[in-house]
Amino acid sequence: MTIPGSVSQIKSSMKAFRTVLLLFSGGILLLSSCSPPALREFVRMPKPDKRFIPVFNEAFEKSLYTADLTFGQKSLTGIAIIKRIEKKDSFRMVCMAETGLKYFDIEFFQGDSSVVHYIMDALNRKKMVGLLQSDLELLFDETGLNDDKVTYFEC
Repeated sequence: MTIPGSVSQIKSSMKAFRTVLLLFSGGILLLSSCSPPALREFVRMPKPDKRFIPVFNEAFEKSLYTADLTFGQKSLTGIAIIKRIEKKDSFRMVCMAETGLKYFDIEFFQGDSSVVHYIMDALNRKKMVGLLQSDLELLFDETGLNDDKVTYFEC
């Protein structure tokens, strides 16, 4: 059973979406093609000889930290519990308030993968989850700053 006019509404919304997407991608391309004046004084330098030694290596088992997550004007404080799970070769991080309210529970695997086991409703937004995963993943990446993707600059 079809609803009259629904196909035309879908087509018009898709057309509007394409227009917005083209404008957005064009704007991003325009802004990213020119370097800001503040970055023009930086000079690319060769990779340093010092190796990055990760904090969370094979000898690490578990630890408790105080945490302060600030998003714009909002802030969440509490504790972060990090544990190495040897069976899966992963790290699990739980961040919670001192009163026991769990903010999130994310497991980070070697490489670039992670699994969100729990995240509270206030943080459960696609961009927020992606930001948490990408930022916190840097803590557990054993290659760290040794990766060829990292570029070093000198000012």
